[in-house]
Amino acid sequence: MKKTLALLLLTVFVFGCDSGETDTKILSTDYAPEIDELLRSSSDFLPEMMYISASSELVDDSDYGFSYVANQVMDQDYSTAWCVEAYDTTREWSVVFPETVLPGKVVIQTGFARDEAIFKQNNRVKTVDLYYDGELVSTLEFEDKYKMQFPELPELPVTQMNFVITDVYEGSDYNDTCISEIDFRSDYVQEENAQAAYAYYLENKAVDAIRPVGVRSISMTKTDGLLACGALNTDMYFEENFSSLETVFRDSEGNYSYSYDAMGDGIWDWAFEAGDDVALSARMSNDVSIQDTVTLRWWEGVFNTETGERTWVVYHEAEVYPQECKEGAHYVSASHPDSKALGPFVQYRVEIIYDGDVIGSTGFGFVQ
Repeated sequence: MKKTLALLLLTVFVFGCDSGETDTKILSTDYAPEIDELLRSSSDFLPEMMYISASSELVDDSDYGFSYVANQVMDQDYSTAWCVEAYDTTREWSVVFPETVLPGKVVIQTGFARDEAIFKQNNRVKTVDLYYDGELVSTLEFEDKYKMQFPELPELPVTQMNFVITDVYEGSDYNDTCISEIDFRSDYVQEENAQAAYAYYLENKAVDAIRPVGVRSISMTKTDGLLACGALNTDMYFEENFSSLETVFRDSEGNYSYSYDAMGDGIWDWAFEAGDDVALSARMSNDVSIQDTVTLRWWEGVFNTETGERTWVVYHEAEVYPQECKEGAHYVSASHPDSKALGPFVQYRVEIIYDGDVIGSTGFGFVQ
């Protein structure tokens, strides 16, 4: 009976070719193992030969240039991903092959996998319902681990696969649900070698990964008020008079105090007494690491009492590396460099620069 069915299907296939038909779709309900040789594997087709779509795509609302479109799951790049919109209850990704295929092997990297830290911050896929040509054929389950996984696909002919996310591991910081990779054809897929896949990413893709490096807060403070990692030492200062934003510094035994005003009126952000040793403390975004290089550019603006104009010049520029504090936060810090223009009419600014862009700045001055 099977041989008869296979012969009949082969006849239909040949007749379709002779009549100019190009669609070789074979329904799974008509499938018999003897016709395997008539079907190509999903690994035979490049991503650009497939039609890829999704129920929604997260829209980037930052200035960093992120994209979360559906076809990024096939670019062999951990640092890009398809992410669904928050309102999307369907959470579906689909691929249509140019002809009916046997699925072969697949590797899937769940989550936003640029690195392990961002992987844990976003939702990771836990279970997926898999549909072949509209028919539910399997439920795929994934471990909550930062590695590519190789789920088994039913060996049935298919033209369209739909992956429907049904459950997730919740992220620590964000509610975005993402998948970084769905790969049918790479060498490490056929060999089921997750280490090789990650090595390829590190060597060829990671260097160009977009990371939202930024500054969360900037303070100018007494140099004595910094911890070794560059964070503000909360054991050495407290706000005494919040209405005037006056801050008092004390040592651990309460032997002395200093004060300054956070003026925030456009003249300067921070004011200190003349002769104070001050320093910058900037808490960086979660995507900063101790391997990053940040430039601090210091400006002085000297006021000309005759012309009424202020001239700004750069008087110091240096590269610094973020430091990590115990709670995992990263800080950039540096003492105020010596300036030849000290005086009551001089204003100062410091810019924090990453990859050529100013990502934060603040101004300060000294009063008599």
